[in-house]
Amino acid sequence: MVEGNATIMYQKTGQRDYRNNIFTALPINAENSVVYRDVQEDTVGEIPIRGDSCDNCWYFINIDIQHPNETVYQLLITREEDFAGNQYREMRLGSTF
Repeated sequence: MVEGNATIMYQKTGQRDYRNNIFTALPINAENSVVYRDVQEDTVGEIPIRGDSCDNCWYFINIDIQHPNETVYQLLITREEDFAGNQYREMRLGSTF
């Protein structure tokens, strides 16, 4: 968090997740989030998400900002190794399968 305060949270759902669907998986509070963190100015709030912890999942990240005019934040998403094996191929622009 560069300036101000915010809350970052995430939730997920997938084809084998019978507890959530596309609507209930939207994180809005601590009760329906996998991770819920308050982030203060000049601190880093990190949420590690393992790609192999859920089969064919969609991940939802929500950043709740109380004072948008006074807040500056940066969201970084790094790519990690996916352990799905050769079951899925990576799609790239201009490539064919």
